Amino acid sequence: MAVAAQFSGLVGPGEIVLLSGPLGAGKTHFVRGFCQGMGMKALWEVDSPTYTVVNHYDVEEGIDHIDLYRLHGMASLEEIDFEELLAAPSVKLIEWPERLEDYPIGDAFLVRIAVDGEEQRTLTITHHTGS
Repeated sequence: MAVAAQFSGLVGPGEIVLLSGPLGAGKTHFVRGFCQGMGMKALWEVDSPTYTVVNHYDVEEGIDHIDLYRLHGMASLEEIDFEELLAAPSVKLIEWPERLEDYPIGDAFLVRIAVDGEEQRTLTITHHTGS
């Protein structure tokens, strides 16, 4: 959570953060730390949007926590108004970006979470420009 909180200071309004890692890697835990870094006090409100698909947190310009795990294909993205979400001034934290397939996401940070043991994770954060 400390790494995510510190990283939040590098992400501005409207930017996109893609969170990649296996089930149970800690993607939602990373989001909780990110929200804490953005000044959110009620961290208990941060939970996985696996079934709601999108959770919005009212911090600064807002944070949209998007979980694509259950979505497949462009039709699913259209159902959640994904293009409109990306255009909003909120920070977008997107779990399971692999589900985007060839969707042109544009500039984004990519956070890869590798599981190195029950209590240990390795985070790799990169920035990608373009699709």
